Amino acid sequence: MSRRIYSGSLMGLSRDRLHSVSSNPYCRIILDEKIDEARLEKALEKALDDCPYMRYTLTPDEGVFLKLEENNAPFPLLKEEPAEINAAENNGHSAAVYCRDNTLGVMVSHALTDGCGILWFARTILDHYFGESDGIYRGAKEPDYDRDPLEEEIPKPASDVRTKAAEGPVFSLQMPDKPDRKGFFVLKTSYQDFRALCKDIDGSAQNTLTMLGMRACTEAWPENEKRVGVRLPINARNVFGVPNTFHNASFADIRVSLEPDDLKDADDRTLVRMISDQASLQKNPDNVYSQFLSWKEVLLAPDRDERLKRIASVMGQETFMISNLGHGLIGEAYASHVKAVFTGAIAFPLMVYGIGAGDKLFCTGLEATGTGAYRDALKTVLERRGFEVEELDPETGKTV
Repeated sequence: MSRRIYSGSLMGLSRDRLHSVSSNPYCRIILDEKIDEARLEKALEKALDDCPYMRYTLTPDEGVFLKLEENNAPFPLLKEEPAEINAAENNGHSAAVYCRDNTLGVMVSHALTDGCGILWFARTILDHYFGESDGIYRGAKEPDYDRDPLEEEIPKPASDVRTKAAEGPVFSLQMPDKPDRKGFFVLKTSYQDFRALCKDIDGSAQNTLTMLGMRACTEAWPENEKRVGVRLPINARNVFGVPNTFHNASFADIRVSLEPDDLKDADDRTLVRMISDQASLQKNPDNVYSQFLSWKEVLLAPDRDERLKRIASVMGQETFMISNLGHGLIGEAYASHVKAVFTGAIAFPLMVYGIGAGDKLFCTGLEATGTGAYRDALKTVLERRGFEVEELDPETGKTV
């Protein structure tokens, strides 16, 4: 099988980052005991059967396009994190899995799939490792499995419905030439306490996490006078009617922004309502179609200058991303065995993910400058609301 891909080609425009470990999404799950490698190898094989898209390799096609090719070489369970995802010891695959002591690491080129596809794969490995009869992903035999939303004929919106949440300059961080992996962080707290806060302020998990994350931005950089803007990724599979596709369906963002004075002075309930009001204006198919059309124009631009011009237009100013992953990554049956979870990539200078695992909530992500100011601020914001917070080492899961 060999075919040109549109979504992957857009994500792979920067060829030097196509298989970079740090530039692409990956997750690290640290268990409470040493991993049984033989058992994990069997779980990996079952997961590859459930998620066969992980056996594809990304290769160059004409121009800026990439293509998918089946890679029938063995997909090995590595002993260490590879220097590049498609390293020789990984037989050139565009995804890699490694096991070291009590740590499972999964890394995937973003051009192969999006965070949803990566989550399906990592969760399916864990499901099989812990004896579940089926993995979470069952879509490989569905007719929409290989449908690429960006390759589809995208409906043209009746008008340009996209809501520009941020008017004027927004706070941003500059991505360093060599982002510091010391900027990765993991904070562990109580999921029950988080849900109680959501209920108390009448906020969804995503909007509550967004409020906390934006508060921490003002806490970390109190001198900032610009609006704080953040992008919230949209999984557009259901909008396109392709709930089972492995292709990237997360090009659209909801964007919200708040004044720094509001973030300092307004109460939590008010801020969540402000976030919800902005987000609700953007939760419609026309907005998603509009953004996908804009990204498709980037891909099909006639030359590099035009492409860069269009990228600048569609990217916007926000350099901050917040995404609540819920309990999708960790199954309830074995959540008690999960000591720590880290997920992230050096894609934006400031990134926060919320991951539930049983009674634990992991707030994990990146401040690419590596100063630790944001990590400390987020911890402070949580503690002010009565949360007990434990900082963990992203590499080992040990308390810092």
